[in-house]
Amino acid sequence: MAGRIYGIETEFGVLPVLGNPKDISDKVLSTGFLRNGGRYYVCVSGNHPEYATPECASIRDLVKYDKAGEIVTQALSPKLELYKNNLDYLGKETFGCHENYLIREKIFNTESLSKIIPFLVTRQIFAGAGWIEFYHEGTMKYDISQRAQKIETEFSSNSTEQRPIIHLRDDPHTTIGKRLHLILGDANMSEVATYLKVGTTSLVLDLLEDGLLDGIVSLENPVKALHVISEDQSRRWLVRTNDEKIISAIDVQRLYLERAKAYKGTDPETDEIIRRWEGILTSLEKRDFSDLSRKLDWALKKRMLEFYLGNDEKATIDKLRSLELIYSSINREEGLYYLLQDQCRVDRIVADSEIEEASKVPPRDTRAWIRGNLVGKRVISSLDWNFINTIYEKVYMDDPFDDQNEKLEEILALHGANKPTSLKRIQNKLKIG
Repeated sequence: MAGRIYGIETEFGVLPVLGNPKDISDKVLSTGFLRNGGRYYVCVSGNHPEYATPECASIRDLVKYDKAGEIVTQALSPKLELYKNNLDYLGKETFGCHENYLIREKIFNTESLSKIIPFLVTRQIFAGAGWIEFYHEGTMKYDISQRAQKIETEFSSNSTEQRPIIHLRDDPHTTIGKRLHLILGDANMSEVATYLKVGTTSLVLDLLEDGLLDGIVSLENPVKALHVISEDQSRRWLVRTNDEKIISAIDVQRLYLERAKAYKGTDPETDEIIRRWEGILTSLEKRDFSDLSRKLDWALKKRMLEFYLGNDEKATIDKLRSLELIYSSINREEGLYYLLQDQCRVDRIVADSEIEEASKVPPRDTRAWIRGNLVGKRVISSLDWNFINTIYEKVYMDDPFDDQNEKLEEILALHGANKPTSLKRIQNKLKIG
């Protein structure tokens, strides 16, 4: 899939929950950009460490750099117990996993974007992370999404007051398009779930940009449908359309999939996403949990919890909640997801060696290349997503596809010249300033 930039921002859950947000800030060893081109910091709310991937030009790269974020986060915050989930222990506080897509300006409006809302509402059937919901009387149910119940409206430009399905945040960090900022999704441990979540969304955005979503299904109450699908214990996932028909979430997904097949043959990644999308919908229809639990977080976690319940008649709410939490631990020595991965019980997209490399080396085909290679250099006074301040000049990086390799070499040459000699002598020698 070519022609789009992707990114994921993950706010990590923290245990124990510390009373003073400054306690967390003190334990986060970095608040800036990283050598892999991404960024690690404490989120705006002040109580969660957050990792943002570098700009990626392929879905596979995004999966790789998202996973690399776990390694970076663990290394930079060794005193914190960190979890890649979206709800606190009691399910009251939520923290986000935000997706970013570079899109054409012409579709950055509610009229256009409303055509992808049914897709976004229903994609949780393969992108959800799973959550046990407990009641006062001791009964429980298993929801397929952690984030769904916290979404309150279809569109909003202010996510702190109302969490929307589509966040109309106008902060693109580029002049060649707009940034679609989605905050409704769960954080995924599964590489396959992340690959499907972002890959299918990108294909649907292709359809929207190419004018191929006219007449697509629309939902009577998208926010309610989002909640209903997550909570439906029958896993039939039925929703009501605007023309008062009842349709399943799987069928809604198939409507988008059939249109996306128009892109078959475009490139290998597109073909792979279409193949996996169709395969996962077939497994969901057949309730093939032997396949689903290898690929989807909610299905794997559900199977794990059911196994535990079947072997512990005295299982308590605290035990089950702890088990659920440990599933999402990013500590590769302690996390249950990684235990299952080590036992070859989950499908992979990328290799561990690729993830390790991505924790240190930026993507070669985006502007993250120049940023990551300049982190920590004396010649740099400050960095941001779309510009670099050197001690000589400000370098703008409006095009996220441009690795600016020539400019990188030029700046590194200046960095090499920046020895103990005075700045004035260097400026005179290079005739700068």
